[in-house]
Amino acid sequence: MVGGMSGSKWRARSWATFLAVVLVALLCLQAVPVASHSDEPVVKDPPVHRPVTFVLPSTDVIPKILELGVAVEAPVREDRPGQLTLELVVNAEEQRQLEELGLVPLEQAGGGGADGLQPAKGTKSPAAASKGSPAAERSETSGGIAAAGPAASETDQVRILRAETFENYAGSFLSIEARSSAGDVSGVTLEVYDGATGERIGTLSRYVDAGQYMYHRLLTKVERVPQTVRVVSNLGGSAEQEVSRWPSQEARFSFDGAYRTGFVDHYMDPTEVYARLEALAAQFPQLSEIIELPYKTNGYRRKAMAVTGATASRAIVWYSKAWGHEGGNDLRVHLVDPGAPARPLEITYDPASHTVRVSLATDATGRVVSTAGDVIAAVNANSGLPVTAFNYRGATPNGIVEPEGPVQLSDFLNAPAHVSREPFTVKAIRIGKRRDGSRTGVFIYAQEHAREWVTPLVALETAARLLHNYATHKPTRELVDNLDIFILPSVNPDGAHYSFYDYNMQRKNLVNHGGPEVSDPARRNQWGVDINRNFAVGSVHDGYSGGSTDPLSQTYAGPAPLSEPEARNEVWLVERFPNIKFSMNVHSYGGYFMWAPGGYRVPGRVTLPRPTLGQETYFWQVGERILSAIERWRDTVILPSRTGPVVDVLYSAGGNSADHFWYKYGIFAWDFEVGVDRFESGRWQPMGFQPPWPEAYDQAMEFAHGTMELLRVALDYQNDRQRPKSSVELIPEEGTRSAAVALGAKSPLVLSFEDDSEQTLVYTGPVRLRFRTSEPADVYYTLDGSRPTFESSRYEAAGVRDRPQEIRIEKTTEVAFFAVDMKGLVEKNYKPDGKGKNYNKLRIVIQPPVEGTDSASLSPGANKAHSGQAERVLAAVRR
Repeated sequence: MVGGMSGSKWRARSWATFLAVVLVALLCLQAVPVASHSDEPVVKDPPVHRPVTFVLPSTDVIPKILELGVAVEAPVREDRPGQLTLELVVNAEEQRQLEELGLVPLEQAGGGGADGLQPAKGTKSPAAASKGSPAAERSETSGGIAAAGPAASETDQVRILRAETFENYAGSFLSIEARSSAGDVSGVTLEVYDGATGERIGTLSRYVDAGQYMYHRLLTKVERVPQTVRVVSNLGGSAEQEVSRWPSQEARFSFDGAYRTGFVDHYMDPTEVYARLEALAAQFPQLSEIIELPYKTNGYRRKAMAVTGATASRAIVWYSKAWGHEGGNDLRVHLVDPGAPARPLEITYDPASHTVRVSLATDATGRVVSTAGDVIAAVNANSGLPVTAFNYRGATPNGIVEPEGPVQLSDFLNAPAHVSREPFTVKAIRIGKRRDGSRTGVFIYAQEHAREWVTPLVALETAARLLHNYATHKPTRELVDNLDIFILPSVNPDGAHYSFYDYNMQRKNLVNHGGPEVSDPARRNQWGVDINRNFAVGSVHDGYSGGSTDPLSQTYAGPAPLSEPEARNEVWLVERFPNIKFSMNVHSYGGYFMWAPGGYRVPGRVTLPRPTLGQETYFWQVGERILSAIERWRDTVILPSRTGPVVDVLYSAGGNSADHFWYKYGIFAWDFEVGVDRFESGRWQPMGFQPPWPEAYDQAMEFAHGTMELLRVALDYQNDRQRPKSSVELIPEEGTRSAAVALGAKSPLVLSFEDDSEQTLVYTGPVRLRFRTSEPADVYYTLDGSRPTFESSRYEAAGVRDRPQEIRIEKTTEVAFFAVDMKGLVEKNYKPDGKGKNYNKLRIVIQPPVEGTDSASLSPGANKAHSGQAERVLAAVRR
């Protein structure tokens, strides 16, 4: 016996007591959830973004960077042979992800150093590179590991696409682009030599985009500019070409005389920019007016917010129902332990102190038992409260809430009082003596991306120059008298205000389309829509690359095309004023000058439709005029390698505004990227989004020079009455002779067509035909003598950034063709859709020489039949 109880009875009662304790414990565990050991701490502060320069493993990695949602805006640079670098704006987590892709921060890779682009002196051009030589085994200059090259018996074909030289403030430079027929193999290397002396100039970098070989390229500083260059492949192919001046076109707008500049003298937030714009319109009412665009932005405003709790399961995200500036910023949340047992969860609001008081529930022992989920449900069930609540980043809110506070809510907006918190009315200034739609319209717009502070200054400077110089500068007066000019200086004022006063790296607008899982305060610098991905042509919503569907991505394209008022305002303007034929989208930085196509699909790198050869020629020629004007300010030269379609020189930017305007409305649409790299201390130095003011001022001035030349381009377009003229260049293949050459014409022949009569050429073998035009124009042709129309074959380029194609004629052929320029003027006023016969006609007779005669002679019958035609050909050639 123990204490008067038998052993068996004691054991039975002990087991009962033990089971009861276990049951109570299990019930308590069910009633009081405990945070998981993997419960992550709550992030209270936004991640810090900073510019980081990375060394790339190869250019193939760029699409993967875009997939992460990191915006690629700066150019890829080859700071020294074999080392590609790229500056990106990233936070710590994004940097970690990039390093997993093989990117290495430059400081960890050994620093930048000099660019190393000077050639090894004394090295001479080989007659042909030795196949299978050590050069074939080394890695490509884009940094990747060399793949096995083609078989040694194969010789590639090398074509030089561009060979150009320019001189800027730092000296003379040479830019080469060449393509190898075997370039899709990474082991192919191209070397460039002086065509006259044979001295080696350098090694071209292999440029690959979205997994597709584009071409090889080289930019190098030179002491002496060669007249010709020779590019040699390690597989034996080679090509030679004359070096041309870049830019090849001269600006036609005159900056001489009483021409005033410098109307901007400091960085301005959008509020000041628009105040300046309205003041200009008020000062010059006869020449300008303000157009209010119909779609107000969200405004520089947000709901006030806060987060309580130290770990994800215990955390609660609080949002005010009112905007921060309308009372939300006054609110506080206080999580309180009532200090008594068995108390229910009670939530009250004290208007006097603006405090939401959460008295947490307790159990019979006085311990707090309210979970984050309990509090969230109770808050949202009480419509009388001035706040709503939700769980943190999608975590299960089953952790016990700890007392905290009072915690102040805030919208985290710090702009001074002059910046309105209301929806913003975006405005454009319309400048012109006759603003009735009868004149060619030009649309200049800027700051789609908030952090690009120089860009609205370019637009504002352009407007001020036009109006202030009108009375004293005739070239300016000609523009204002004869054009209809629309200038929108800040497309994205909300994001720009945020960039000025809260977070300078803000790229997007301020609208958060994400759900609660991305809406805690620490994510506030990642919200918004990339306006230049929100347009309806070639967007991510159609499967094009360059935009993102992740609301936190820097390139988030929005929930649907044209979801944002900022984008709809641009579209409204060009639809409301269909006389707009030219546009310029001003961005920064990196020094680019680009046009369509701006987007492609991957895999396969399938671009939006490329411009025709005539259109592409127009983009290039007009572009070079504008670049020549930019150069006038301080010898800044935008590089040839950064000029061209977006997809050829940068990457895919699907859903951008220039593509929308070009493909939907036929507007000749360009993109500036101000902030050209400066060549200093032996390397190209990036300028950034917000350079020091003296640099920003020069950028604004030089690119305002560019917009003035764009306006002159538009004036030339409006005044164009000259119909295009086409000619034909005929290049005999080896061994081929012609009667015209036998009679004294030069070879190759260039044949013009002043009248409507058919011309005949007789050759002894195959020839290659090229069309030429007197101005940028498209040529439509047939090869069977039938009447050419707009449905006929159109003459195109041989490839990307390549010369016009060559049409091989190997049998007697009747060529019929006409040209049409960019304004739609048709050669000789021919009516392709009518019944006229005044198109150009050329008969090419291929007749082998009679056996036993001189190879330059034709058969007697042919000579007799075509001797008169040969004389006519000579006359046409000499015109």
